[in-house]
Amino acid sequence: MPIPSDAFLLDRKTILALASCSPRVRQILHAIQAEVVRQRYSAVLLPDTAIAEIVWGGASRWPKRWRRDLRILVSKLPPEFVEHADWRPVWSREERGRKVIRRRQNVCPNRCPLHGSDVPHRHLLVYATEELMGAVEHYRTCAIQVLGRGCRQYDFSHPNDKDVAAEVKSQWKDGRFVYAHGPALVYGPASWSGLSSNELLIWQAIFGELTRNRRSSRSDRARVFAHPNCPLVPDGPNVVFAGNFRSSQQAGGQGYRIVGQTNRGWLRKAGLEIRDRQRPMAITNRPCVREFFLALTGLESKFHLTAVGRLGDEWLSSEAMAKLARSRSRAEWTGLMNLRLRVYAPEEYLERIRAYFQKQGGFADAENKPALAIRINSSPYKKKEIAEAAKISSSALSEFLAGRRSWPVRVRDAIESYLERDI
Repeated sequence: MPIPSDAFLLDRKTILALASCSPRVRQILHAIQAEVVRQRYSAVLLPDTAIAEIVWGGASRWPKRWRRDLRILVSKLPPEFVEHADWRPVWSREERGRKVIRRRQNVCPNRCPLHGSDVPHRHLLVYATEELMGAVEHYRTCAIQVLGRGCRQYDFSHPNDKDVAAEVKSQWKDGRFVYAHGPALVYGPASWSGLSSNELLIWQAIFGELTRNRRSSRSDRARVFAHPNCPLVPDGPNVVFAGNFRSSQQAGGQGYRIVGQTNRGWLRKAGLEIRDRQRPMAITNRPCVREFFLALTGLESKFHLTAVGRLGDEWLSSEAMAKLARSRSRAEWTGLMNLRLRVYAPEEYLERIRAYFQKQGGFADAENKPALAIRINSSPYKKKEIAEAAKISSSALSEFLAGRRSWPVRVRDAIESYLERDI
């Protein structure tokens, strides 16, 4: 299960532009975006087994002819986002006189997410277009050739060109750039994820407003608060999604209004439309606010979040705010529109979200499976002997080694005892 990066740079408009695509196509396109940022090339390599896990979950859920289905799915990628997609050949042909010798190509490039893994896979080479990356193209440095096609190279450090640096700074101020949460962006649209479209949009908006510290050694650069100043938050180290600091003395951002007087609140950050754009805080937008809180309460239970609102010296839970959204009192509606909403999460929230997707997808145990497969491949015993010791067929052992089936406890214990008998 090669999980994408927890946080990678992305154009906010491209997230909303891909929302109209089918869920599976959107998953692959987001995976391409994540790999472009990781590999720093517009031509990226994707292993077929990783794409299958993105679409269907664990190997036990894959269809019988999953590679054929993957080829059909890749052929449906929109040409405005994918310039070209090419499955790399598995066999090479070599002519020796009158004989033609076929050799299997076992070379896995360093850029492949499964490089160094013992999982057999094939490679898909994808050329991403400029429209797919959006404003990220400001970090483009030069153009190169990859297998006869043009490819763009990126450098995500500070741009050297003054004009480009000024444009990037302007885009950051306008909120065009955002740090997207990779696992939710790639796995979230899947039918097995258990997340609705509104929950995904709201979570990406929440994650983008994480209060960060430049000196943090964490992958998400989050600032960890040992004791949050909110009585509704469980005691212990927490991170807060409330925007950045206004001054060095403030402990995090103050949060944002739900809609805002100029429609720059949480709903707009999540890309959720309101009915009355001329009067964003009008009571006619009550149905949109109700849908927002319905999705927010679902995220709280799934990702272990705590959403709170502050109005003066009063703290409100998500249930209390949802109750105000259902109320017909204009005074309560005005109070709801004036409060500032922020979200808290435990400091290990990234690990909890990874565990959520691993459970929902039915992925095999990542700790036991690769280690056991490596021990089998490096052992002096024949695989037929190992299969007989575990009382399984040789074909079943091959499926376990290829990652197409998860290891049963009985089989794993039998193989481990067989491999350790001479130790």
